[in-house]
Amino acid sequence: FRRRIVAHAKIYSTKAVLIEDASSRAPLIQDLRREGRIRPIAIRPDGEKIVRLEAQSAVIEAGHVLLPSLAPWLDDFLLEVLAFPHGRFDDQVDSLSQFLAWAAKPRTRFHIAVF
Repeated sequence: FRRRIVAHAKIYSTKAVLIEDASSRAPLIQDLRREGRIRPIAIRPDGEKIVRLEAQSAVIEAGHVLLPSLAPWLDDFLLEVLAFPHGRFDDQVDSLSQFLAWAAKPRTRFHIAVF
């Protein structure tokens, strides 16, 4: 699992990765932080999966979520999202709702002026 995270981060040129902060993921988060190539951001889900997705439904329905039309994973992703909550799988749906909640949070940005 760790190798896949590192490989995907390299493929997609990302420095930060959101990881659900469950007890089984704590060692992974700590290892990635120690290593320093990727910045793991621990996400603590709040409430049930269906409630988390419902909280993001307005963002999705407003067309603020853009998906690449030629992604090799797109068909599987859409099948899972459209079948939720009655589908066999829901991990990608949960990742989507957690990402949207994280992305909506205000962040402090620092601008450094060099004179």
